[in-house]
Amino acid sequence: ETWMTADVADSFLVFPGYKVSRCDRAGRGSRRGGGVCVLYRDNYRVERLTVPSVGSALESLWLSVCSVTAVIIGVVYRPPSAPVAVTLDDLQTQLTHALGTNKPLYVLGDVNFDWLRQDQSGVRRYTQMLDDIGVKQLIRQPTRPVSGTALDHVLVRSSDTVTTTSVVPCSWSDHDMVIAET
Repeated sequence: ETWMTADVADSFLVFPGYKVSRCDRAGRGSRRGGGVCVLYRDNYRVERLTVPSVGSALESLWLSVCSVTAVIIGVVYRPPSAPVAVTLDDLQTQLTHALGTNKPLYVLGDVNFDWLRQDQSGVRRYTQMLDDIGVKQLIRQPTRPVSGTALDHVLVRSSDTVTTTSVVPCSWSDHDMVIAET
């Protein structure tokens, strides 16, 4: 979640050797938050993907990124007030489309489902949806220290190899930094 508007220039976000692809929240008005972006090295070939959506409050950005091999990178943000059913339908539609590329898949973002609370109905539905389409969620520890919740997730195909994940304290956000390495 970036909280950026069109008033924030790309040059504010990047430093030499990097580029940005972003999707700011449309119709911001008085609503706070929202928007997603990906910073990437400028020597990567990056193509923005058109992924079908059912028009929920889910905010997402999908890229095909190629350095040595091609992978699909997705970033998502689900506002906490977004209806669970329609948002999960939208996420499932988008994930299924991305899985259809048969490329390794890495999806990161704040989905506002606390992975540590599997007893909550929204989390159970989210977990079941991921299982149904062959996707696993890797982060198993709190990512928001103030509340002790695991809202920030890394999703990969069940068959993809990710060797390590970690959550690192972050001084400039109320969410800690999530790292996944292959």
